Amino acid sequence: MDEALVTLAQLRGPLAPLDHVAQLLSTGAMDDKGLKRTGEVLKRRNEQMTTLVDDLLVVSRVPRGLAVLHVAEASAHQIVSGRVANVAFQNRAVSRSIKT
Repeated sequence: MDEALVTLAQLRGPLAPLDHVAQLLSTGAMDDKGLKRTGEVLKRRNEQMTTLVDDLLVVSRVPRGLAVLHVAEASAHQIVSGRVANVAFQNRAVSRSIKT
């Protein structure tokens, strides 16, 4: 269950920006550009928290035999290449680019 605690601890990361966004919104002094950026932050943090909660749920199912983990070897190159591809895909969705 250590994996579950690690995942749960990771939920704290997205909470700080959410608190900051709430404070900004409560002032009522944001222009349209600020509101757009604030909405983008909320969307990103929500996606991160959803992923972490999903991971936590999967991890909680393993000890109860409701899910099976398949362990496979992977090189650092495979892992990094896969992550770079994911980030590149996400960045294209928000009109950014990265060079690999």
